Amino acid sequence: MKKKLLILLAVIVLLAALSITALAGRPDVKNKADGLWCYKPVFEQIKPITFDPYEGDPGKDFVQVPYVSEWTGFLSGSSMDYGLAIGHVIDPGPPVVSAPMLFIAASTFEDVEVDGVSGGLEMDTMGGINPLGEWMGTWVITSGTGDLEGFQASGIFWGPGWLPPDGGTDECPEGMGVVYYSVRELRYGR
Repeated sequence: MKKKLLILLAVIVLLAALSITALAGRPDVKNKADGLWCYKPVFEQIKPITFDPYEGDPGKDFVQVPYVSEWTGFLSGSSMDYGLAIGHVIDPGPPVVSAPMLFIAASTFEDVEVDGVSGGLEMDTMGGINPLGEWMGTWVITSGTGDLEGFQASGIFWGPGWLPPDGGTDECPEGMGVVYYSVRELRYGR
């Protein structure tokens, strides 16, 4: 039991440190973004994840959340994304109200263009919703194919996210959430 608690505390400290890093580098205005990330949850594939036994907070929810994304700017293309949300539901709604939430995901770009170069990419993201209700976090390219083999990049993201019930903003199509992203590190080659 003590070992589980120590591991959980280590994960919380790591996530807090990454969140602070993301906030420290976060641009204050949208025009400093290197691109726009529009996404839409695949609602029919959202499923709860259960741990049996689970000895933690009974109000804690673990949910798999697949979503599709359209990227413009530095990254230009589409991705299929698979995420895990960890949250604490305060009011099951509708609309559902939850406390700040953590999120980790993997994105697959079968064909994406980066600065005139095309190929496939794998990206991991980690972040969450801060107490003001805005998404923030970090992203990193984990591998590339085609002309993007050996490509490396990382950065931060922020924004209002998906706004229920229909999502949609002036920048993204109806039904899609909006997140801005910027590039912090970039390297081509091995």
